[in-house]
Amino acid sequence: MALRERVIAAAALDVFEGEPTVNPALLTLPNVVLTPHIASASVATRRAMADLARVDPHSAARLSPGDAQRVQRALEVWRISGRTLTHWHAQPGPNRPSQSLPLVSLEPQDRSWLHARIATRFDAMLEAGLVAETQALRARGDLHAALPAMRCVGYRQAWAALDAGTEQGLRDAGMAATRQLAKRQLTWLRSMPSRTVVACDAPGALPRALEALHSAARHRA
Repeated sequence: MALRERVIAAAALDVFEGEPTVNPALLTLPNVVLTPHIASASVATRRAMADLARVDPHSAARLSPGDAQRVQRALEVWRISGRTLTHWHAQPGPNRPSQSLPLVSLEPQDRSWLHARIATRFDAMLEAGLVAETQALRARGDLHAALPAMRCVGYRQAWAALDAGTEQGLRDAGMAATRQLAKRQLTWLRSMPSRTVVACDAPGALPRALEALHSAARHRA
């Protein structure tokens, strides 16, 4: 399988196997055409679903009409590769990246350790100018709070704080949203029984993770 097709296959797989985020690798490929965002998110979603139903009715039937990000991703895969998401999901096992690559999962044993790291990270974001950055993005005029990029953790809470005219509660809201995201990510990882788990809050986590990857590579060689 060519590198370009492997990247597209990985993107197709990511639609259902991960937290929906735009894959930067897609944007480096030639002839990339993405559906433009328009002012009304509801109108954009309806149009995108209608487009998807025409080119990939099976995926359109499986996806919720309100799941704008996954609908958008399915369209991007088709526009980039010329093949539908249904096609990529039907490929034999060896062509699926999640089955051909080792999976090492860094998971904390102590939830309080994770929460402390989240608090440190969000404080660093605030100190680095998260609110000012969000204010500058709002001032551009081509963005709105319903866009996927503006709904990510951090921007979403900062945007709401600017709407409210006060930063009171911003820190707590941002940390709570990050903890919820981390919980969803851990739940997703734990659904993969083939993963190798490394406790990221234990001493020597990085060397153990690297050894797990090297060991998997040796067994596949």
